[in-house]
Formats: sequence, structure tokens, C-alpha cells
Amino acid sequence: MLVVLIAVALVVALVVPLVVVIRADGRGARRWTHDWAQGTSLELARSTPVRASRSESVRMAS
Repeated sequence: MLVVLIAVALVVALVVPLVVVIRADGRGARRWTHDWAQGTSLELARSTPVRASRSESVRMAS
């Protein structure tokens, strides 16, 4: 029982600062997890990849 209480306290201690950071950043948790999944930090702006148009893709393939 003591081990379970310690585990719960540890999880709470790790989650609370994360929630505070998300709230202070002004973005929702979904946006933060999306950034995290992309390997970016909250401070860095993400760049969007440039994709070739369909006609350029066809030209390159032939």
C-alpha cells in the first residue's frame, strides 16, 4: 500500500509542473503534445515543409 502511495505521489509531482507550463504558455495540452510528438520545444517555432506540386512530381518521375 505504501508503494502505491509513493507511486501516486511521484506521478502527481511530475504532472503538476507540466500542467503549470502548459497553462502559462497559453496553449492547450493537445497543441503541446503535438509539438512534443514532432520533437519541437515550446519555445521554438516550427517550420512547415515545402511540398512539390503534383505537376512537378510528375515531371520529376518521368
